[in-house]
Amino acid sequence: MALRYDPTESYDAWLLRIQEHELKLARQKLARGEPVDQVMEEFSQNLAKKILHPILVDIATPRKNYDMEESRARYDRVMKHVSPAADQVDPNT
Repeated sequence: MALRYDPTESYDAWLLRIQEHELKLARQKLARGEPVDQVMEEFSQNLAKKILHPILVDIATPRKNYDMEESRARYDRVMKHVSPAADQVDPNT
């Protein structure tokens, strides 16, 4: 069964779907007696490929009518709610 990305669903929903799908496949392989190391390697590779797929498609697809200012404003709104990472902390504050 091919698992297809649906651009109308949220990225979080996509992640949950692929996680469940790949976990099911890995469990089936383990139940058939395939080596654990091999199954885990395939599981991690397949998961990484599927997680990156919609991102890579987005990067490769040229956007017409892209509004840089709107994108910047959205980024700023999101970043207001994100605490700084350790390497962004100003030691003088």
